[in-house]
Amino acid sequence: MGKFLAGRPKTKVNLKFTNDIIDPMRDDVDLAIQITEPMAPYLVRTKLVSANLKLYAEAQIANAILRVSDLKNHPAIKTSNEDGDEIVLRLNDKDHSWEERLRVICTVNDPEAACFIAAEGQAIAALPEFLADRFVRMGSLMPVLPSVHAGVITISAASPPGRLEVPLMRAFIKALKKELTDIRFAK
Repeated sequence: MGKFLAGRPKTKVNLKFTNDIIDPMRDDVDLAIQITEPMAPYLVRTKLVSANLKLYAEAQIANAILRVSDLKNHPAIKTSNEDGDEIVLRLNDKDHSWEERLRVICTVNDPEAACFIAAEGQAIAALPEFLADRFVRMGSLMPVLPSVHAGVITISAASPPGRLEVPLMRAFIKALKKELTDIRFAK
């Protein structure tokens, strides 16, 4: 946002951060950046980026898991707005697909918080690579079964109909997509 506002001294922005599901029309918001699909069919969805999910845990747990069947011996952290006693992981590598059910010991609605909890706890988490990478570089998380993928999340912008007709909104979406692609999600 700072980069976008530089050179636009008359532009005023009101940012609100929440992991709750936002309906831009109901909540009087011009734009909501969401990992979840917009629920209301009247919203305009703009895909910004996709991110791979992989499994992570602290080193002792990660080193104890040598094959997919070992996952069931460990609890999980669920990243969701909805509580639950178990999580179903849909896993794949280049040759196989699996479905594993793990017992949930913690549900958190913020993936970065899930990184911190996994780094300090005794559970596995399916996390976006771009978030977990910093924890891996610090040595507090390790990939679990590095060749196995746990899905893909899509980060989207949701807006009321007609809002993207505003040139400033279109410029912001374009700048945000470029920033996410060039910086946070670069491989």
